[in-house]
This record gives sequence, C-alpha cells and structure tokens, in this order.
Amino acid sequence: MNILVLTQQYPSKENLYRNGFVHTRIKKYLELDDTLNFRVYVLSNNKEIMHYKYDEIDVTVGNEKELLKYLLEEKINHIFIHFLLKSMVPILLDERISKIKKTVWVHGYEALSWKRRLFNFFNRHIIFDIIYNEKQLRSLKNYVSRENNTDFVFVSNWMKKIAEEDVKIEFKNSNIIPNGIDTDFYTYSNKKGKQKNILLIRPFNSRKYATDIALEAIRLLSKEKNFSEFKITIIGEGKYLKKDIKGLENYDNVKIISKFLNKNEIKMYHEKNGIFLCPTRQDAQGVSMCEAMSSGLVPVTSNNTAIPEFVDEQEGYLCNTPEELKDAIIDLQNDKIIEKASVNSRLKIEKKCNLNNISNQELEFINERIEK
Repeated sequence: MNILVLTQQYPSKENLYRNGFVHTRIKKYLELDDTLNFRVYVLSNNKEIMHYKYDEIDVTVGNEKELLKYLLEEKINHIFIHFLLKSMVPILLDERISKIKKTVWVHGYEALSWKRRLFNFFNRHIIFDIIYNEKQLRSLKNYVSRENNTDFVFVSNWMKKIAEEDVKIEFKNSNIIPNGIDTDFYTYSNKKGKQKNILLIRPFNSRKYATDIALEAIRLLSKEKNFSEFKITIIGEGKYLKKDIKGLENYDNVKIISKFLNKNEIKMYHEKNGIFLCPTRQDAQGVSMCEAMSSGLVPVTSNNTAIPEFVDEQEGYLCNTPEELKDAIIDLQNDKIIEKASVNSRLKIEKKCNLNNISNQELEFINERIEK
C-alpha cells in the first residue's frame, strides 16, 4: 500500500525537530508492517518543488498546485494528514482524488478557537491571529461536512469534545488514540532518594506551558526551611525565560539551562530526577509529561483540559494553584509516597501510551475503515 503523509513540516538534516513525532510514527509503522510504502509531502509556499531523503523516507516539499499534481500522478492509496490546515482543504476536496482514503490526526491548535488561548493573544498581531483562526475553523468545518472518505484520530476525549464545540460539527468517523510514548527508550529508573531533584523541561515561548506558574511554585518552595536541600533543574528557551526565572538564578541549587534538548539528553535528565514539574494552561495530552512518567518521574501538573485522562492521584498530583504545586512537592518527600507514585506513573504510560501498542491501534483502526 502506498501511503502519503501530508503535513506542514518534517525533519531534515538541517532541522531535526520539525514534527519529529510524525517521523517516529512512520518508522514504527514500517517495523510493524513492511508491506507499507511511505512518502511524505510537506505543504509550503515554495514556488519550486524540492525533494530530499531523511532516514530512508522520501520527502517532497511543495505548494498546493504541486500537491494536487502529485496526488493525480502518483499511485496513492491512502493519505495520512497531520495538522489539517486551511491551505490543504481545497486540494483534499478535489473530486479527482475523492476515492483516495484519508485519515486526519487532530493535534490541537488547528481545531481550537482563539478564545481558548486568550493567555497567548495579547500581542500586536492579535487581530490577524483571530482572523486566521476563524478562517481555519471554517475551512475545517467545510472539510468535515463535505468529505465522506475521511476518518479522524484524536489524542484525547477532551480534544475531540472541544474540537466539536469550536468547529461546530460532529466528527462521526473518529477514534481516540493517544500519542505513543517510546517506553522502550524512556525506561524506568527507581526514584527513591531522588524526590528532592525537581525537573522542568518546557518551551518558554508560550503561556500555554505555564512556566510562570511553575516558577512561582518554586519561589513558594524557596521559603521552606530546607529549600537548600532541593536540586532544581530548569531547561528551555524562549521569550519568557528571562522574565520567568527572575530571582531564581541567584540560588545555588537552581540550575537554568537555556537550550533545546535531544531525546538522549532528555533521558539523561529523567534518570537524575524524581519529580517532573509540568503545570499547563492547555494540553491535549502532555507528551513530555508522559515521557517523564515512562521514566518513573512523578508528575506535578495541572487539573485541566486533557491532563486528568493521563494522570490521577495514583500517579501524580493535579493542582489548581502554585501553592498546590508546592504542597505536592513537599508531600512527595516521603519515600513511600514517591516510590509508589513513581511505579504507578510508569505502569500508567506503559498501559495507555506504549508506542508499539498505539501504532498497532492506529493501523488496526485504519485497516478496519478500509475494509468497510
């Protein structure tokens, strides 16, 4: 079967991290079924088409016109779409490719109203952002209402519910399958004695990731008598970093690393720490949190959006305020509590998000629809 993966960006030798999770999926599918043939098309504004190979996967970069030409000329049996953008919709609705089966993964921003991200909309481009968002949602609704040969995959129940509310349409042919976590790579390590080692790995370029709330919790923790016993590692980069860490850089036990980590570095920091501090204002799953849980870290996170689908009181702490985040960290200083929560974190992700199982689920779902 010839499958085209359509997306808006993809890894290359020059930029390894562009939708790396899409590439991981493709490689896992090929491990599970070697009869599949995958190619990738990256939709861009480039006037000229470009081809390259990344980790044995053929990648084409081109515009809408070239995409339609590609689909008409190549023998494509199925299109996997990650991030269905408005620029893709006219091509995918073309009657000449209506018989090609399509599966769309809905990840978040492409299906959510700007009203749900007011925390990020206070900038000089707000009017343009709102207009773009509303056009995007109308395009998505148009696609769902007209295209009958498409199935949808959502990573959480919350994501599907909110998308249906914001797009104002029911996604009938759909399934809930979370993003897979490579539990074979993010292996479990015992966290006994590591409960004073707190890890935060976050982008600092969006208020979505609640880095301001996380670091306010650290400031509250700094008022505790034994604060000097803690070892806190803050990793990330972005426009809010300097503002969020203000004052914390003066503590000897707070290490701030301004960089983007590769997966091997992430694994190394997982092994050294016991608590993963990861509040959020909005998340369809929380992949970095799930990776940390796979390694046995205990998540101290937020009680909102899709997070409760992946964390409950057996594995971690669902908090509403910086004070509650701080209290959760203090509670985890008990050896028995962190040991139990650490084991449960690993078990939860192994059961719910194991990459092999998830990839099989996705392929089974797709094959079932093809047979119908």
